[in-house]
Amino acid sequence: MDGFTAIKQIRSSSSVPLMLSARGKEYDKLFGFELGIDDYFVKPFSPKKLIARIAAVVARSKQAHQIYKKFEFWGLIIDLTGREPSL
Repeated sequence: MDGFTAIKQIRSSSSVPLMLSARGKEYDKLFGFELGIDDYFVKPFSPKKLIARIAAVVARSKQAHQIYKKFEFWGLIIDLTGREPSL
């Protein structure tokens, strides 16, 4: 199975944002982005650069997750971050 097929299968049940591949042509990278990845690494790559990009993705994920920490239901607002209900 090639990486593009793997990404299609993984993306059907998960949101893996990075792709590692030996294919470095522009059309390969563009196809990866069309499949929904956020970043494309061509082998060989710098492990430090990979770790930095993973850290950036995790930070963005945490920020996006924090947006949804406040819920409103029939006038009751629940703030999960502050752990306080309010009317």
